[in-house]
Amino acid sequence: MSALETGRFHRVPVIQGSNRDEMRMFLGLFLGRYPLHDARD
Repeated sequence: MSALETGRFHRVPVIQGSNRDEMRMFLGLFLGRYPLHDARD
């Protein structure tokens, strides 16, 4: 049996969420390494 089924696990509070512009950092890092090209490139 798994720990969840038997209830044998530590109950730890979890905070989950995101920010509206959180993806900007990852997008900037990604575009720096893999820039997008258009028809002029």
